[in-house]
Amino acid sequence: MKPIRLAWIVAFFLCAGLGVFAQTASQTAHAKKASEIASTFAFEPLDNWKAAVLAGDKTTLANFYATSPAATAKTSSRARLKKLL
Repeated sequence: MKPIRLAWIVAFFLCAGLGVFAQTASQTAHAKKASEIASTFAFEPLDNWKAAVLAGDKTTLANFYATSPAATAKTSSRARLKKLL
């Protein structure tokens, strides 16, 4: 009885190992495909922003963001906040 159990255990680990290998190969193929798409796709505003960040150009980065009108945020009133606490 023990040799049969051992055979099942070995078969299980062989199948599990093949499944892991198949997943790894699939993920590698997907990563290559994604990198090929990314290398052929260019979005100029993003490329300009990335270049400014890498160069540390604060003036160019500031031009990417609007300052007028000023940003606002609507939050809960203090009375409602006190009820929650």
